[in-house]
Amino acid sequence: MMTFRVKGLPAKPLPLSHMLVLTVVVTLLSACSVTPAYQKPLVTLPQQWSPVAANVTHQVQAGRAWWSHFGNSELDDLVSQALARNHDLKAAMQRVAQARAQVRVAGAGLRPSLSGSVSATRSHNRGASGDGKTSYEGLLSASYELDLWGANRASLTAAEASAEKSVYDRAALALVVEAEVASDYFQVLALKDRIRVARRNLAAAEDLLKLVRAEYAQGATSALEVAQQETTVYNDQAKIPQLTAQKVNLEHAIAVLIGVPPQAFSVKSEGLDAVSLPAIGAGQPSTLLERRPDIRSAEAALRGANADVGIARAAFLPALDLSASAGLAGLITGGASTVASLVAQMTAPLYKGGELRGQLAVSKAKLAELVENYRQAVLAALQDVEDAQSSIYYGHRQVALLKRAAVSAQRAYHLARVRFKAGSVDFLSVLSAEQAQLSADDALLQAQASQFVNAAGLFKALGGGWDLREGTAGKGNS
Repeated sequence: MMTFRVKGLPAKPLPLSHMLVLTVVVTLLSACSVTPAYQKPLVTLPQQWSPVAANVTHQVQAGRAWWSHFGNSELDDLVSQALARNHDLKAAMQRVAQARAQVRVAGAGLRPSLSGSVSATRSHNRGASGDGKTSYEGLLSASYELDLWGANRASLTAAEASAEKSVYDRAALALVVEAEVASDYFQVLALKDRIRVARRNLAAAEDLLKLVRAEYAQGATSALEVAQQETTVYNDQAKIPQLTAQKVNLEHAIAVLIGVPPQAFSVKSEGLDAVSLPAIGAGQPSTLLERRPDIRSAEAALRGANADVGIARAAFLPALDLSASAGLAGLITGGASTVASLVAQMTAPLYKGGELRGQLAVSKAKLAELVENYRQAVLAALQDVEDAQSSIYYGHRQVALLKRAAVSAQRAYHLARVRFKAGSVDFLSVLSAEQAQLSADDALLQAQASQFVNAAGLFKALGGGWDLREGTAGKGNS
């Protein structure tokens, strides 16, 4: 068994003066970056939100656990489960890991690479005495590409920007998941209320049908009126399975969001009384640039594209590679010798059929495209907040009016039944009042549910709450 120890033993080291000159040249050349300085795009932001939003009393701010402001422990638990178990979020976290690993790959271009090799050769002359001879060679090589124009640094910058973008993209996805869980939850609660009201109205319709049939038996009403009320009863009965199917489907959607089989999940709370509606402070429009992860993602993409322009520019310029090797060679039975070499190689593109200019044009156009995407993302964010605040403001007014309409419809239905019994109104008046009450009660519940959904939408539009260090939604209030 033969063992070899390899050592780098340069036979003729460079003179100190040459080393100093090379160091100065490398330092000066490495400072010549051709990557343009990144400039954040200018966007026009309003100083305040619209007057409609100013009419809303603001109390709480969008924080990390913004859903906790609705005051429901079941909702808190569901959102926490979604953040921990949602498979889309887990996949997004793996994309973050991939992007961070790519940063390490890109950073390798700024460091020298080392390689080593060892070989042994056994030779034997036919007819000669002895066991023959063994020759060996051990070699240690190093190579380094001087980053003359900042291309390698730009590659690292682009990779870092891509990693940041993946973090922001995951945060944006987490915000969508949080808002979807909350929105679906509120709609399930509202559907439970609507089913309860539908059953109550069905019971009232069935009671009225008994009354009409009794009146018909006594000859006080006609078969037409009996048929009309029977139709109302059947329609009320059909409404319940329709609403139940909507509720069950939304519970299935929540189950998928929290990463559990749909068959094993149901909402425990029984209605909108289980949640409270917060008044949400929107802050200043300028805060969206920092709070919205989708805007931060668009800006990270911009930084990466800016670095890509530098890479494309550097491709026009010469590249300088340094390589050095040192090793030991000789015979086991004889003497050994050291070998060393230092090579500098410069290459420059001469003609590539317009490929380099085309790539530079592509990079510049991509950067210009992402500038417009960034500005569009800012405008869309402003619209999201304004839309959500308008929906909340006008929704408050709608709910107040629908409450009055529901009270009036209930009173009208009660009076119509009393007068029908007394024979002072016909059955058509009773039927009309009955349908008006059902519509008013259901419209009120839908409007109340929309208020909760709009509140969740406003939290989402404001950027919710997320932790940049973890790339995920945080816990606790900010």
